[in-house]
Amino acid sequence: SPCYCCTFLQALLLHAGGFRTCGWGVESVESIYRSRQRPATDRYSCLTTAGEMETSNEAFATIGGKDIFFSEDWDTGIGGGLWSTGAAQAKYFENHRTTVRRNLKDLVQTNKDDDHNSIRAIELGSGNGYLSVCLVAMAGDLISELVTTDLADHLPLINKTLEQNKHLVDISSAECKATLNPDTQGESSQTKAFVTEHKWGVAEGDDRVVGTFDFIFGSDLAYRDSLHAPLISSLDRLSHENTVSLIGVTMADTKPSFFQSLKKAGFRYERLSDYMLEPEFRGTTFGLFVIQRSTLKPGRSSKQ
Repeated sequence: SPCYCCTFLQALLLHAGGFRTCGWGVESVESIYRSRQRPATDRYSCLTTAGEMETSNEAFATIGGKDIFFSEDWDTGIGGGLWSTGAAQAKYFENHRTTVRRNLKDLVQTNKDDDHNSIRAIELGSGNGYLSVCLVAMAGDLISELVTTDLADHLPLINKTLEQNKHLVDISSAECKATLNPDTQGESSQTKAFVTEHKWGVAEGDDRVVGTFDFIFGSDLAYRDSLHAPLISSLDRLSHENTVSLIGVTMADTKPSFFQSLKKAGFRYERLSDYMLEPEFRGTTFGLFVIQRSTLKPGRSSKQ
């Protein structure tokens, strides 16, 4: 029978009445490096100052009829702003909401057991919490638990982003715990959401980041060679047999060695076709990759 990764990819890439797959291998990845990322537009490289956003009542984005509010804070560090690949991934959530929801529902069915009829999701290297809020707006009713992670110095901004979106998320700052409003997507289900530190490749002391997750997502995670090994280590620890990861990268700073290391670690990957992205991101070195285990490691159950 076909692997779940292929099924998920085919469904993810369903567009205009037909399937379109990419079939990216190492050679295809390397060919992209012949071009270079064009300069990001002002909208994505530096959206606006935090002060300007705080005094504005205008939504930054809308997904599924739900307004999303967001403000950058570059004083937080490199993750304090919305980089181009993160913007591309958020637009993918917005413009392909129906398709992504359908595939998350497939994940629910694939991983369903007697105690779970929804999925666990985690964002790695969130920086500012924006993608997590986009996911909540799109599919909060399908997620039983959402964990949003980064290093400790970025957690205040992530919590601030959740606070800006109280119409979607109720957050308890004291416990760093959020519960999605029960009327999300018009259904009476709730999703637990946690904001917590997670150091890639470090398992000790990770009280919130335990077990495996069904959906892992993030953007601009592999921009330095030194990050490849710890990131893949976290993907390895947090993934079960059917886990699907959606990771946005920029080839201008993510080298082919990252994809080679993914394969050596037992993962397969596919790049979403350009036409799934907004026009300004097509024909560039931006890419959204679907990643899943290629084989189940000895001694590891499909759901740990």
